[in-house]
Amino acid sequence: MGCDGELTGNLYQINNIAADCTVIAQMAAILYTVNTQSEGQGVLTPAQKIAQEGSNLQLTVTAEPGYRIASIGGCDGSLYGDVYRINNLSADCTVSAVFERITYQVSTMVSANGSITPADPRVIEGEALELSVTPDAGFRLSRIEGCGGELTGNNYRIAAVTADCSVTAVFEPIMFTVTAVVTGDGFITPESVTVVEGEAAELTVTAGAGFYLSRIEGCGGELTGSVYRIAAVTADCSVTAVFEAVMYTVTSIVTGGGTVSPALITVAGGADVSLSINADDGYQLTTVSGCDGELSGNSYTISTLQADCSVAVHFSAVEPAVIFVATPVFNIPAGTYSAAQTITIHSASEDVSIRYTLDGSSPDINTGSVLNNGGTVLLTESAQLKAIAVDAEDNTSELLQATYRIEKNSTAAGNNSSGKNSGGALSLFWLLSLALLVMLTDRRRLV
Repeated sequence: MGCDGELTGNLYQINNIAADCTVIAQMAAILYTVNTQSEGQGVLTPAQKIAQEGSNLQLTVTAEPGYRIASIGGCDGSLYGDVYRINNLSADCTVSAVFERITYQVSTMVSANGSITPADPRVIEGEALELSVTPDAGFRLSRIEGCGGELTGNNYRIAAVTADCSVTAVFEPIMFTVTAVVTGDGFITPESVTVVEGEAAELTVTAGAGFYLSRIEGCGGELTGSVYRIAAVTADCSVTAVFEAVMYTVTSIVTGGGTVSPALITVAGGADVSLSINADDGYQLTTVSGCDGELSGNSYTISTLQADCSVAVHFSAVEPAVIFVATPVFNIPAGTYSAAQTITIHSASEDVSIRYTLDGSSPDINTGSVLNNGGTVLLTESAQLKAIAVDAEDNTSELLQATYRIEKNSTAAGNNSSGKNSGGALSLFWLLSLALLVMLTDRRRLV
């Protein structure tokens, strides 16, 4: 002021100076105001500050627990730790700060064949996190770890997230084993097989020689031909196969008088069978056949039986042996004689005796008088002479008979006949006796 001047801006103008005068200028400090504003859970202190132009200022940034400074700016300042510095203040200005919740990144890392949800979540500091662990079909969780969590069922729980961390899950195929159990002569291949859950398994079933598959069961499979197929294996399980011997029956068919023992027999395939064949009294074995057997003595042996079959056995009656005993002959033919006659009785068979009668009855092995073969009988009176030859087995010849008439007045023994017996009749008698002998020689009796 002074000299009647006026200040306009930075210009003090004096018009029409009429005398000496003094202009006095009083200078005042330039002050600026720094205001603060914040968003979220946190403060800037001091909230407001007035300072001279060119001053350097500091504001303290304080976040509430669980929060942190997300952004801050204004008054051309810079953040250093929790201090916001303003250098060379040159105007009124405002410092604005934004506070945000502190969060941490939980990274999820999964091998193939499964998942973790949610994937890669951000979690507020100190809060819990639950992750759902899900394997693909046919797989299971092998291991999971990280962030201090614990697995319960399919949930992996982190009680409090306090830093960035990662959770790693490894999945592996679910493997189940199918085991074969065999009873009897046979086998299943493979004996044991391990497959992924839900996959199919096939087993080959083979019976041993002479055996067949009686039953097979287990693991929900089905048999087609020689292959036992399990459509989907869902647990460890076993397949049980039972093999039994193939049984064949030998049946005996008997005709005639005789037996086969055993008459019916059932044995395992491949076994040998022996049958005892016996004829009844008065019968003999005629033929035996069937089942490719062989007869030795009275034993019929079938080797390595491979099918049901029958053995046909025929017995026939034993015919008596043909035994010929020659009919005896008399050396003197029948007729009328004037004197006693000595009759010689002879059979052409050897080792025989003679049975004869004179009373008209027929001799047999138990009746009649006995002579040695070729013995004689003295006829002193008329008689009907009947004779047979008998061997040691009591086989007999045909009966021979002749009637002799001896006249009462004849006393001399001999072969003289009366006049009633002509020489022609005698010759005829001998011819007939010779013909009879030839005919009887040709006869036979069955043994």
